Amino acid sequence: MREMSQPLDRNQQIRLMPNEVIRLERTSYARAVTVKRGIVWLTGNPADRDVLLRTGERYEFQNRWPYILQALEYAELHLAYG
Repeated sequence: MREMSQPLDRNQQIRLMPNEVIRLERTSYARAVTVKRGIVWLTGNPADRDVLLRTGERYEFQNRWPYILQALEYAELHLAYG
């Protein structure tokens, strides 16, 4: 599992292989994720509801850190900061 606790370059795309998992911490300062390609499963803590995001869909992070994202197929993501 990749852990992301620091902000990334704002123009960097995250590429995930099928079944690859990343963990986003509050300290990553990410505000939202957009799936540019693929399907991604997402859950926060506490895990009271899971979300499936498909190409073109966006999720605004709330106060449910950390967030876990898993690619269900090859996926490209963009994180929004600010």
